[in-house]
Amino acid sequence: MLISIPIPKQAKLLVKIGQKLDFSIPLYENKTEKLMDINLSRKLGIKPANIFRYLKKFVGENINPGDIVASKSNFFSTQKVLSEYDGNIKEIDHIEGKMIIMTKVGEESKTYSCIKGIVAEVNKNDIKITVKDGKEFPIKNASISFGGEVYYLSPLEDSSILESNIQNKIVLTEMFSSYFQSKTEALGTKGFVSLMNLPDISDLPHAQLKRVEDFKIINNLHLPYCFINSERSIIVFYL
Repeated sequence: MLISIPIPKQAKLLVKIGQKLDFSIPLYENKTEKLMDINLSRKLGIKPANIFRYLKKFVGENINPGDIVASKSNFFSTQKVLSEYDGNIKEIDHIEGKMIIMTKVGEESKTYSCIKGIVAEVNKNDIKITVKDGKEFPIKNASISFGGEVYYLSPLEDSSILESNIQNKIVLTEMFSSYFQSKTEALGTKGFVSLMNLPDISDLPHAQLKRVEDFKIINNLHLPYCFINSERSIIVFYL
């Protein structure tokens, strides 16, 4: 079975086809974007309104460190302005005489795999991962895409819930009480999947099963892992 994980447009992929994935493997990293400017008017000694005459790079173009973005020539020499940045030209400000650049500055974060399997395809907008076997169900109200190992919480469980049972796992149950929700959050759960909506607002990933009859099927299958795709409103339980 193939499971598709959506990838942000600007992400740098860190995996390749055929690679085996677990929850410790980084899938991609994002870069922080920041607006920077080059004061062409000051560097070239020209009036801000005249900077368009001296441009070598224009709005929409990508630039790299060392690229010539503007130059001014006279009889004796040519004065050049070089980019210090890696990014995209967003604006030419003829009032201030500046070139505005959207840059990528350093590593923002790495996103780790939330699926166990083998990379089958690497595309521009998603990664397809092969898992042994699985079954797909519709969901609603998914906060984000997420996945991991599943802990099937029985409504009869109370103080017997252990941190070792649910830490870094996605807890699945028919309905959470405020007490169970707060307790599982405190014990380090990774997220929630339930038939009924959560009683309290949570910062953790969460989703609801769409069909009542699916809850019994899912519990009978008792597959160890799941992945929630918020864009497609589905949950996949798999081996």
